Amino acid sequence: RGYYQDSLKMDNASIAMLENIRFEAQEKKGSLSLAKDLSNLADIYVNDAFGNIHRTDTSMLAITKYLPAYAGLLVLDEVEHLSHIVEAKQNLAIILGGAKIKTKIKLIKKFTQQAEVLLGGALASTMLKAQGLEVGKSLVDDKGLTVAKELSSEHIHLPLDVKVAKSVKARTAKRVTVDNITKSMMILDIGPSTVNEYLDILKIKKIIVWNGPLGYFENKLFVKGSSTIMKELAKSKAKVIIGGGETVKLVNQLKLHDKFTFVSTGGGAMLAFLEGNKLESLERLYA
Repeated sequence: RGYYQDSLKMDNASIAMLENIRFEAQEKKGSLSLAKDLSNLADIYVNDAFGNIHRTDTSMLAITKYLPAYAGLLVLDEVEHLSHIVEAKQNLAIILGGAKIKTKIKLIKKFTQQAEVLLGGALASTMLKAQGLEVGKSLVDDKGLTVAKELSSEHIHLPLDVKVAKSVKARTAKRVTVDNITKSMMILDIGPSTVNEYLDILKIKKIIVWNGPLGYFENKLFVKGSSTIMKELAKSKAKVIIGGGETVKLVNQLKLHDKFTFVSTGGGAMLAFLEGNKLESLERLYA
């Protein structure tokens, strides 16, 4: 920590890069002493780390007590685009995949009042199990089952059919309807009927948000559901906003990064913003 206390000898227009702050033991503790040390290195503080904006780490929040704090251009861009979603009252659809329902339950509850919510991945498997359907060996958020059972809305859409196999490493797969899944099967993608239904919903929407793949896309057998919808959205005239590490990874894999309105750098941060959570590290920044 001592090197933070020494002023850096720098020429005009030069750049100094410090070690990754996450290696500093006090970073996660909101340390005022560390923040003070860091503040000695600068005249102003600019935060452009939107992907971390939902956290209150020392370099995100405590530092703003000692320096004038400003939002970077990326953070401003993120807030502008995500605010359009929060303010939308109609013609909105939310696509949600991923594993844990707990991290997205608040978002689902909130947006069923103003949007169509399309589910896939383990999130959908959890909802199917909560409805009493057999999901076999599928990844399920068992801790979220109770919450899932409480979710009921005509605006929540679940798969009609799925691609199943015995494991994520399978070399063969088959399509079954959701009422024909056996104990030996694992749900790894949405099926063609589901893809068609979801596309019918999406084609009449003006704003579409996507966070979380709809299948285990790491295996090419189970990427078709997500890739088919993503390719169609790339041609859409709707405002399409993509977020979440795995979803962005698929966007890049399909070379579609420049085809959407906006690709967010935040996963958890994006969800927290859309949910309307208090984001202290963001609120401390001047535009």
